[in-house]
Amino acid sequence: MSRMHPRKFATPGNSYAEAETGPKAPPPAKKSQTSCVMYFDGSSICNGSKTSRAGCGAHGSDANGRVTRIGVPLPAGTTSNEAEYEGAIAALKWALRHGYTNVTLRGDSMLVVKQALGEWKINKAALREKCARLRELAARIGHVDFQHIPRTENALADSLARVASGSASGPRPSSAAAAASATASAAAPPRLARHRRR
Repeated sequence: MSRMHPRKFATPGNSYAEAETGPKAPPPAKKSQTSCVMYFDGSSICNGSKTSRAGCGAHGSDANGRVTRIGVPLPAGTTSNEAEYEGAIAALKWALRHGYTNVTLRGDSMLVVKQALGEWKINKAALREKCARLRELAARIGHVDFQHIPRTENALADSLARVASGSASGPRPSSAAAAASATASAAAPPRLARHRRR
């Protein structure tokens, strides 16, 4: 006589023992690494003078907990608006370098946000060049959501920018490589501010 094996039945809190005979459940999927949130700011002391000290800062994180802090010293004579643009450029360059395709970019510079979106006119040639670079980076990323936030919500980026300019002490950047590349000129022609890849 063949030996009978006992059957297993479901009980409250214990489903039928399918896991012992059926396929194992797949491991939980990792959160998407294609999106991140970045903050930017710029700092210029004695705005526009030949002896001014300037710098820009950016920081951000993604759903998996990756965090970056960027601080970039800028040439003397850099204006506040130019420094703000450089902060935004440094943020998008970092996001592009790490493969993000959906970026939320936040800053307290209404001018940078509105000009990047094409809502405000750009009068100065230097800012037109920087805005073209920012739009070009956004187009290469695929989608960038430019958001204006109050200065009170941008304290870390402001601190990083001030430290980079040498005008304050505070948190140190975590991305030294960004300093060498943040002020590089754009190699590609500017694109219009439609920041979704088709």
